[in-house]
Amino acid sequence: MKKCKQAFIVVALVGLVMCVYCQEQNKPEISVAVEPASAQISPAPVPVKPEPAYPDILGPVELSYLKSALRAIKMTPQDLLYRKNLMPDMPYRLKAVDRLMANPLEVPFYADKLARCIAGAGNNADLNLIISKSALELDLSVEESEEPGSENSSEPVITEEQTKNLPVNISKVLQRVAVDMDSAGALVKEAFAGLSEEGKKNLAEHGANFDIFQGYDSLNREKLLSGSLIICRDIGFAREQLSAWKEPVYGKPASEFGLPETAAKGGILFYAQTKIGEVIVGDSGPNEYYRDFSLIIDIGGDDIYTCRAGGTDGRTEPPAAVCIDMAGNNQFTARMKETPPKHEDSDKLEPGNDRIDLCHGAALAGIGVLAVFGNGNNTFSAGDWSQGAAFLGAGILYRSGTGNDSYQGLDCVQGASSLGIGILIDNAGDDKYKATFASQGFGAEGGFGLLLDRTGNDNYYAGGRYEDYPQRPKGSFIAMSQGFGYGLRPGCSGGIGALIDNAGDDFHLLDNQFGMGGSYWYGFGMMVDDIGNDIYHTGKDGDYDGYTLGAPIHLAAACMIDRAGNDEYNGNKIGPAVGWDMSPGWLIDGGGDDKFSSDAEWNWIAAGVQNGCGFLIKKNGNLSFEGRNCPCGQANRDDGSIGILLSLGGNGSYKNVAPKMRSNTWWSGPAGDQNSMWCIGIDEQASPDFKPDSSIAEWPSRMPGRIPDMPETSMEGIERVDSTPYKGVIDSAMNLKQQDKAGEAIKLLEDVRGNDSFDPELLYELAALYSGDDNNRALTGLAEAVKCGFSDMNRLANDTRFTAVRELPGYGEVAIQAASHSLSQEEMDKLWIECVKEQGAHWDKSEVARNKFKELGRPGIYYAIPKMISGDGYEQSWASMLVTYHGKNAVPVLMDHLRVKDKNMKRVIISLIGEIGDPRATEALLPYLGQGGLTDVACIALGQLKDKRAVPGLIKLSETDRFKESELFRKLISVALGRIADPSAVPHLIKGIGDTYFWVRYPSEEALTAIGEPAVPALIETVQQGRFPACAHALAALGRIKDNKNRAYDVIVKELKNPDWAMRGFAAEALGEYGNQDAAVLLDDLNKTEPHPFVRHKIEWASGKFAEKK
Repeated sequence: MKKCKQAFIVVALVGLVMCVYCQEQNKPEISVAVEPASAQISPAPVPVKPEPAYPDILGPVELSYLKSALRAIKMTPQDLLYRKNLMPDMPYRLKAVDRLMANPLEVPFYADKLARCIAGAGNNADLNLIISKSALELDLSVEESEEPGSENSSEPVITEEQTKNLPVNISKVLQRVAVDMDSAGALVKEAFAGLSEEGKKNLAEHGANFDIFQGYDSLNREKLLSGSLIICRDIGFAREQLSAWKEPVYGKPASEFGLPETAAKGGILFYAQTKIGEVIVGDSGPNEYYRDFSLIIDIGGDDIYTCRAGGTDGRTEPPAAVCIDMAGNNQFTARMKETPPKHEDSDKLEPGNDRIDLCHGAALAGIGVLAVFGNGNNTFSAGDWSQGAAFLGAGILYRSGTGNDSYQGLDCVQGASSLGIGILIDNAGDDKYKATFASQGFGAEGGFGLLLDRTGNDNYYAGGRYEDYPQRPKGSFIAMSQGFGYGLRPGCSGGIGALIDNAGDDFHLLDNQFGMGGSYWYGFGMMVDDIGNDIYHTGKDGDYDGYTLGAPIHLAAACMIDRAGNDEYNGNKIGPAVGWDMSPGWLIDGGGDDKFSSDAEWNWIAAGVQNGCGFLIKKNGNLSFEGRNCPCGQANRDDGSIGILLSLGGNGSYKNVAPKMRSNTWWSGPAGDQNSMWCIGIDEQASPDFKPDSSIAEWPSRMPGRIPDMPETSMEGIERVDSTPYKGVIDSAMNLKQQDKAGEAIKLLEDVRGNDSFDPELLYELAALYSGDDNNRALTGLAEAVKCGFSDMNRLANDTRFTAVRELPGYGEVAIQAASHSLSQEEMDKLWIECVKEQGAHWDKSEVARNKFKELGRPGIYYAIPKMISGDGYEQSWASMLVTYHGKNAVPVLMDHLRVKDKNMKRVIISLIGEIGDPRATEALLPYLGQGGLTDVACIALGQLKDKRAVPGLIKLSETDRFKESELFRKLISVALGRIADPSAVPHLIKGIGDTYFWVRYPSEEALTAIGEPAVPALIETVQQGRFPACAHALAALGRIKDNKNRAYDVIVKELKNPDWAMRGFAAEALGEYGNQDAAVLLDDLNKTEPHPFVRHKIEWASGKFAEKK
């Protein structure tokens, strides 16, 4: 992993107990204690006397139900710690994100405490606490000089002589801010002093573009952000000093300072060109600012700003820009771009919105701050990277006052950052926020983006610009906003995005995918609302994917929290509370009467998909659901995904929901159901005498582990792979032919053909041997050679051995087929491009080219194999599809390519051999079980080959230290043994159902079920031993195995009296699977006295199975 050079001590986010001290506006600081195994929050500066901690977001009651929910799906709290970090280190990986992925339960605790810390530091005096906290979450430590206004050089920025005619308060503010801007600018220059040549080039050519991260690792971000602390500590000082001046103060026309009307209008108190750039001070009347001044201080009045107003492009402008406006109904309306950019077809931006970028507290390669005070109503309109946004810098928009403000921008606005921090804080008022993409709390790589709105009935809109058609239906837009952390898959980790709204009845509209507490690729996104009746709506009514409302995707983490109020949540297909692809996703609603709905044809709520985990917890209050697939745990990669819904207010209303949740019931899917056996829904109100049996201190935690980088090797050897691997054998056959031993020659090639009948050269020469003695057999052989890729028409036309064959009626058809295979290298290159270029969006356009390439046979396979690791995802996908299309015909070519040195290539080849499923490759693949970087794919492939010869090697692998240390390898071996289903693996698989992690136990259960009757004695013994969860998995397997000897029946029946409610439920389910009709009466009797809702649910399910069989 590339690491930023750090000038200060990096604060590690590890340890068992830490305290965060957060200072609320006009309140003493509050200690927010992080319990053991919950998320670590780094300490904020200079704590004062703490008060008692807030209660945890999940208390003992919720944790006890969560623990029971896990038990109901044969899991324990340890199971949540299964390894989800499957990628090697990459640039800008955050410790917090690694830890949250390793410990899903910490996600809501981390989001809760981070939100409380930030909200508690919301007043202007503690703006620096938020900056410091943001930096710490990026694994950076920042410092500020001890003395405000300390000189950076012997020459003052603005002299007392220059300000002698100004009121003393204004003079103090002006001189102090100017000095600190100079100091901050010096830190910015120091931060960029060591920037690499690649970084300089990318910065100059690409500007603010979070798709580009290369070359910036040499930037000293600590110094850069320390500069923002120096400036922002002046915000409170400026407010204090300038608010104390009660009398209006009026200046002179701008022209008297030598400024044209194109620069500024109105009453000016001060203007100077300084070493920090142009500085201007406006009076108490209405003013207009057109030029991009480095420092603007406006005392009052209704002002108009068409300039950047606290924004800077550090490539061509001073490194720091500040704008302070003390009062008035102001218009911050950035000017239009001189040359509007050209928009692609997918860009649906309405005309007339191409305003300049980097405005209103924003920076590229620098620091930008805008502070607006007073109770006026302000409007803010700008282009990209504005309104509290930064790329390679710090951008802060601080709005203090009770006005109703309107913020409108395009991409990366309203609290957005990459490789820095972007913060928008609005303290009061009914505000409107509108953005198009990557905004409203967006953090890309190395970035922390925050939108904090403290109170007011606010309206948020994001999206509607970049249409995702044809990947998704028309009208489907990518928003990535409202608390979204984003990484660049697969090369760079994501950042942190947060939207926090402390109070008010708010309306959120996301149009319409990715956001509202979401994340992507090692990022973290969070959305927290404290008080109010809120509405969360994800775009237009219709069938869109979503990924919203606490829904991370592709190795990320996300959380949405609404603490109180009667709320409405409207999602699309995916969300709320869906963890996709190894990701933990959470939605927690603290109370009120809430409604969850979806307009999609299908949707996942409280779901895990592709081995992710999703948790939706309604702590109390009434709940209404109108949707489908709630909860859901989808099977993928030979294992499950965790989906948990807890409605702890009871009396929930569920409509159109599948699985069928009901009021005051427990629900979970049966063993073997690949889309519901890993999920659980509980609708129940805890009784007054409920005794919690779990606290956060009891839950296990896991330090995040890193998968080491795979050794990189060159592609040496790939071009030298022999496309005629049987040349030696063919030469031997030709020698025999010359010695008049045609029979021996034919036998030699036929023997080889028996093992590999797909080499075109071998088949061609074999056909030639038959020619003359058996011309029909020769023609058949020639047709086989052509089918397998022979295409040398000149050779065929001039080969005298086929003179008689050419007279046969079927020869012409064979020749035509061979001619169709004959392409030059240039022609193949062109055809390949046609196969790939439209693959991402328009499959139909490349179908003709793909079909033609398939007809090339073996030459096409040889051409495609190097492309399988080209780096282009579409090309790699098509190359692999082409190879597997040829099935077993491709296996000899793939095995021949195993001679290359590149491990990535070997991994792909081994995977494809397994996918094709040719047992001839078993012995060739066994040695790769012991080779680093290839063990996992070899396990998978050998299982797919279903060859019993692989069992001893797989068992031997299970005895290695690597196997014992990694649940991933333990899982892969269980999966492979299950596919082979050889009884000799039973002892190993019995150990597997007692493993620490469900990733291993479930495949082991499936494997024992596949083996069937030979596994029954060992499974019975495991049930009788009573060790959970192994006994639960053994019960499930016994129920599904059709044992002709009926050995398991009495064992299962006995478990109906187990004092453990979970085991009674699993026994009832097993009886339903087992099918013995005598059990129906037992279950009916048990249902009359059974107190636990989970057991009653399983009895109901089993009774339904009996009814089906009748």
